[in-house]
Amino acid sequence: MTVAQRGAKYQARVKEPNGGKYHRVTFDTLSEAKRWEGIAKEAIRLGKSVPNPNVKGSVTLLTLAENYAGYLWPNQRPALIDTDIRQLDRLLPADPSLFTSRDIIKFVEKRRTEGTSDATIRLNLTRLRTLLKHAHKMGDLVMPVIDWPSLKSSTSRIRYLTTEEETALLSEMTVVDHRQLAVFLVDTGLRPSEVADTMAVVAKPFEWSDVSKSTDGRTLITLWKTKTNTPRTIPLTERALDALEWSREEGHDRPFSGITYSTFKNHVVEAATRAGLKDVVVYTFRHTCASRLVQRGADVMRVKQWMGHGNIETTLGYAKLAPSDIYTLSDLL
Repeated sequence: MTVAQRGAKYQARVKEPNGGKYHRVTFDTLSEAKRWEGIAKEAIRLGKSVPNPNVKGSVTLLTLAENYAGYLWPNQRPALIDTDIRQLDRLLPADPSLFTSRDIIKFVEKRRTEGTSDATIRLNLTRLRTLLKHAHKMGDLVMPVIDWPSLKSSTSRIRYLTTEEETALLSEMTVVDHRQLAVFLVDTGLRPSEVADTMAVVAKPFEWSDVSKSTDGRTLITLWKTKTNTPRTIPLTERALDALEWSREEGHDRPFSGITYSTFKNHVVEAATRAGLKDVVVYTFRHTCASRLVQRGADVMRVKQWMGHGNIETTLGYAKLAPSDIYTLSDLL
């Protein structure tokens, strides 16, 4: 038996072949000892160093991120990646190859007690899983066996603005710059990061050179660098075009570049409060655009293309807003 009880603890033992070193490591539980034993034996089989759970060695989340972040997330801001990795490194054990399901659960619990949303925690874990899988593929570590928790997205209703609510909100937005940008976001459905420097995600705000005309005279904008890495082109409504022309007349270097995003974000929340509207944030404008398209009869595949969703499941979240009258479907047959 290579795992033996020593008082209240458990000692795992493995020996390297050909007269190699004998490794003895003590754990609090039997399951942890057996897990390390399995990892150590696999490392020996692969010709790797046996991991020491008590020493922060050369392979850490920070070193793995330093080596592979640019390859894995080429379009994401380094500051965002660094923040995620440091949160993970702060709360998880030293050696990534020894991570257990219990460690991950403790990470989730700790982040929740710190007031972090499940959506953010889910992004943290996705980044961790991607990094570990790549490190295993590159031979840096033996991939730990983890039962990854399922942090499901909220099933609460999508918060969008009715036309009456939009009117009330805009009337409380006393800063003209912010009101123009709000209208533009409602009528285009752009992610905030596709039009403003949010310092958050992968998208890059569009430029004046990305504004063009279609053959029938419609004004178009093309978004080349998006969250899903899929360029898309959308036409502008008259309201959106007026807002864009206002930005041009203001002499902005790129559309709406004269607006500080953090100030705009705060102004939206303050205006919503004055208007008596709850749960309204900048992203509500995007939800409003998608909701109106579905409510007015657009099919989900075209809405997906317009919104730039990475998968149809995201678009289907708006499907319950579609008209319930099915009688006109017979006209399609």
